[in-house]
Amino acid sequence: EGDQRAGGVVIGNLAQLFGQQGRLDEAADLLEQAIVLNSEAGDRIAEGNNLLNLANVRAMTGRLDDALRIYERALAMQREAGERRSEGVTLSHMAAVRAEQGFPAEARALFEEAAAALAPLGVPQHLALVKLYRATVERRDGAYDEAERLLDEAAPLLDEVGDTLSAALCVCERGHLALARGEQC
Repeated sequence: EGDQRAGGVVIGNLAQLFGQQGRLDEAADLLEQAIVLNSEAGDRIAEGNNLLNLANVRAMTGRLDDALRIYERALAMQREAGERRSEGVTLSHMAAVRAEQGFPAEARALFEEAAAALAPLGVPQHLALVKLYRATVERRDGAYDEAERLLDEAAPLLDEVGDTLSAALCVCERGHLALARGEQC
């Protein structure tokens, strides 16, 4: 069991590295191996996290239905283990997939659920990202005032944690919002 647990961690970390290098097929193969080892070792937290990572890879490669099924498996494990931060992150990824699939109302509900899971944990960066990604959905759906409100809430949280990359995405989303409203950027 100890060897399986350690092997799952090492393989999962290697998969993350491959994913960062853009080697997504190799990352997916390694994540599937890590998930088997996690399961055999009874490490539900690691299994849930590796399922989340595998679903992210599937989403990045356009396999959205597959990604959604895997997110649902990860979510069940995270809830079983009481992993609220991971649960919130998974819900936000599921919301992004549903938005991409053309279901903004379902995406909104999932974003709300993600925010509810993350808010009490004191993780402003994750909460800010939920607001930022939801603002994109709102803009695309024509809810410009709601998108602006969400961006106004996300920006100071991103500044607070020093996440300059996400803060830049927030600025870009404000530009998209201005263009959608027919304003000058």
